[in-house]
Amino acid sequence: MRKYSISQIAEKAEVSADTIRFYEKQGLLAPPKRELNKYRKYSEKTVTRLIFIKHTQEMGFSLNEIADLLSLKEIPDSACGKVYKKFGERIEYINEKINQLEYLKRTLYHLREMCHKNTKESICPVLDSVDEG
Repeated sequence: MRKYSISQIAEKAEVSADTIRFYEKQGLLAPPKRELNKYRKYSEKTVTRLIFIKHTQEMGFSLNEIADLLSLKEIPDSACGKVYKKFGERIEYINEKINQLEYLKRTLYHLREMCHKNTKESICPVLDSVDEG
């Protein structure tokens, strides 16, 4: 099995060496064993794990949630129902955020129209309404 240096593994996974060290400190990656020359060498499995971490972060999962998903990956027989639940929770969270952003967008459109309709040289009514909350 081929072994890689931290810089090689970082390049393969498209992350920084500092990110790898951070994930090790967080327990998401097991620190590799040191070779006789004291250098740490990583396996291809580490690249796969790093890519998994990166992709799940892009899906919006926290590092704690990713740790849970990684532990479920180790016990595939019982994982599917738990993964289904975790992804369902993430979908609910995203839907809540979408609703909040849609509300914010409507509010901003409304406030912008208040600016557009104001032809006076006085203080913009939007600035006053933001003060009021």
